[in-house]
Amino acid sequence: MSATINRNDAESRYEIRESGELAGIIDYRETDGVRDLFHTEVFEGFTGRGVAAELVAGALIDLRESGIELIPTCPYIQSCLRKNPGDLELVPTDRRGDYDL
Repeated sequence: MSATINRNDAESRYEIRESGELAGIIDYRETDGVRDLFHTEVFEGFTGRGVAAELVAGALIDLRESGIELIPTCPYIQSCLRKNPGDLELVPTDRRGDYDL
């Protein structure tokens, strides 16, 4: 898959494009240096190919590089964090229990 992931601040979302076509998004809200990833969606024709997991991985890299903490409101993001506990460092310690992390 020739995918690219970018943060689109104008739309408050992360986007993944496959061969230039928008394949999925993660919507976010940002307040006081904390970014709430609240909705992940993969578009028709791109499901079942690991697009969501790749998009989440790219978003987490961006958060880490930007020094921004994560609030994982989206259930899919929560699931990814449970599978990859090394990424829990992005979630404020006092908020992890809110998401059973």
